[in-house]
Amino acid sequence: MKKEINNKYIIVMMYIIPIFILGMILLSFWPGIYTSDGLGQWHQAATNNISNAHPFFSTFFLLVLSKIWNHRTVQLIFQILLFSIIWGSICKEMIKEKKNIKSIVIYTIFLCIFPVISIYSITQWKDVIYSYYLFSVVFLMYIGSKNNYKYNIIQYILFGILFFLIFSYRHNGMIASVLLMIILIVLTIKNKNNLKKIRKDTL
Repeated sequence: MKKEINNKYIIVMMYIIPIFILGMILLSFWPGIYTSDGLGQWHQAATNNISNAHPFFSTFFLLVLSKIWNHRTVQLIFQILLFSIIWGSICKEMIKEKKNIKSIVIYTIFLCIFPVISIYSITQWKDVIYSYYLFSVVFLMYIGSKNNYKYNIIQYILFGILFFLIFSYRHNGMIASVLLMIILIVLTIKNKNNLKKIRKDTL
């Protein structure tokens, strides 16, 4: 019982650690790092003048975020929260698999200060969020690989939402989302065929 309580505490910490570290890095570089693409997209959202220079939905979503806080850093805060949720979920899965908890904590800290993660998380660039959505799909596929690619209704809904977001966040996102769907379908069908073969061999 005590071990379960400790694990729950550690799981919560795995969500909080990235928020804290990346939040401190954002404060150090306040108000964040901006590219010409990011600033152009923010200008469209701020002026309610959305064109197809960037995919419509990615700019529209930025417009929605601006209604929460009308400051360009709002996207960076969203990026940090999104990464923290994804990584925290991955750590939760690893703890369930009884991986070494100390190693998970150390790796989480290292990952958050690693430049590719830390700098991109505070850079206003739609490609950062896009890559997080891709990361989420790969994580869901990993979960499926341990369960014969059998998913519950919530996981299927998550796949649908992620495929839509990947499709909508970049002009070439359609290619990535279609390829990922094909891979998922092939893995699911292949696994079902393998299960049927195993059942026949055991009869």
